[in-house]
Amino acid sequence: MNYCTQCGHQNRAHAKFCVTCGHQLTTPSATIVTQQKSTRLLTIGIISALLALIVTPPLFGTIAIVLGSIVARHHPYQGYGLITAAILTLIIGSAVGIFMTGWWI
Repeated sequence: MNYCTQCGHQNRAHAKFCVTCGHQLTTPSATIVTQQKSTRLLTIGIISALLALIVTPPLFGTIAIVLGSIVARHHPYQGYGLITAAILTLIIGSAVGIFMTGWWI
C-alpha cells in the first residue's frame, strides 16, 4: 500500500495520485534513489569543504613562505614582509578551516 504524504490516506500500491486529496504520490523506489543522490552530493560537498578549508591555507602559505625567502635574498625587507604575511595567513586560514569544519570539539 502507498500512503499519501499530504493527507495520510492509504492508496493502492501503484496509484499515482491520492484518491482523497489528489496529491501526487511517490513510489518508495523513487524516494530511495533521490535520497541516495542527496547523500552522494552531501558527501562530495563535505569532502570539497574539507579540502578548501583545511588543505588550501597550508598549501598556499607554504608556497608564500618559500617565495618570500627567495625574495628576501635580493630585497630583505620585502621578503620578510611576505614571509610574515604568509605565516599569519597560514595560521588564520588553518584556524578558520578547523573552526568551520567542526574539528575544534
